[in-house]
Amino acid sequence: MKSSRNFGIPIAITISCLAFGGAATGAPYVTYSGGAIIPHVSIVVVFWGSNVNGTVKSEIAPFLQTLSDSAYMDSLDEYYPSNYAGSAVGTGSLDPIGRGSLWGTVTITPTHTSNNLANTDVEAELATQIGAGVLPVPTANTLYMVYFPPGKTINTPQGGSCGWCGIHMSTNRTLLSGQNVNFPYAMFPDCSGITTCGLSDFITDMMISSSHEMAEAITDPLQPSVGSYGWIPEIGDPCSPFNIGYAAYECFSDYRGFEYCAQQLYSDTLSGCTTGFGIPKCQQTSQAFGISPTTVG
Repeated sequence: MKSSRNFGIPIAITISCLAFGGAATGAPYVTYSGGAIIPHVSIVVVFWGSNVNGTVKSEIAPFLQTLSDSAYMDSLDEYYPSNYAGSAVGTGSLDPIGRGSLWGTVTITPTHTSNNLANTDVEAELATQIGAGVLPVPTANTLYMVYFPPGKTINTPQGGSCGWCGIHMSTNRTLLSGQNVNFPYAMFPDCSGITTCGLSDFITDMMISSSHEMAEAITDPLQPSVGSYGWIPEIGDPCSPFNIGYAAYECFSDYRGFEYCAQQLYSDTLSGCTTGFGIPKCQQTSQAFGISPTTVG
């Protein structure tokens, strides 16, 4: 992994449970509209063929495994009232978003071989791979995170890849078996050498994008994948590198001493950005994160 570096950013925030659990001052930046969430994310890392960057292939899965089972997830409890009914996911819980896990990694052999793809091509490919048993059938917790090799362009209603560094969407597909599945997914192009997506070295930039999209997919999984609907900020957007530059992320080490970097997320309670590292897990009672453009999240 990478050697430690000093970005001038605090690695941990020391704050009491009482302070963090208090009401936000002023109006919340983002609000919860009662839509779907992913309660305990199960991340399926998908490599689009064998030519995905080797560092991404070796480092992104351990990073996501560590991040999904860390304090990064704990702070998301802030965004639900204590009487949250969980109707969107079929369960009632005072802990609607808990820690997650890495399901595993899969290198697919795509049937879509063009270097110029649409997001609908990616959706169709995922459905094909699910139907063939290469990828697992999605559950309420499944999130497919797809990483592309150099030279692949992915076009979406929000523009082409590397105009965005990562993006999350959802789709409803019918498998060859006739089973209908609805699933969220995120896409990460190889934007190495493109300054739009560059704050640090390539793998750190990929970690920043991955943490951003993972958090937003968990808190707003039903982003539509077709149609021009404009842009509405989600939980990661106020704290993105596009808005606050190098202050957007924090780095931490896991129990093996490996260093990872994750983008901060917006906290209404703190009225600012945080990764949650160093903050005790508290049941929150404040307002919640962003809505999706079709009011489903």
